[in-house]
Amino acid sequence: MSILEEDFFKLANEQYAELVNSFSAEDAQGWEHGEVEAHITEFGTELMRWLFQGHLDLRYAQEEYQKDVVGSDGEVRPIVERKRNVY
Repeated sequence: MSILEEDFFKLANEQYAELVNSFSAEDAQGWEHGEVEAHITEFGTELMRWLFQGHLDLRYAQEEYQKDVVGSDGEVRPIVERKRNVY
């Protein structure tokens, strides 16, 4: 994985590390199966969300933009909005 990709998946990696650490904690050893499943559901869903967001952010960063876009009125649109962070 390149450094660029690591940056996009940083939050997913942090979420994964937090999930692993929570299962390694001493108090987790006493959890009932239902508690373990609930914990996996909560933190695992968040992990999947961060993985998906990292994937979308990476795709967006690699996206190529068209130049000289022509509108339906035949006019060239010289201004292209580029990469804005939305969160």
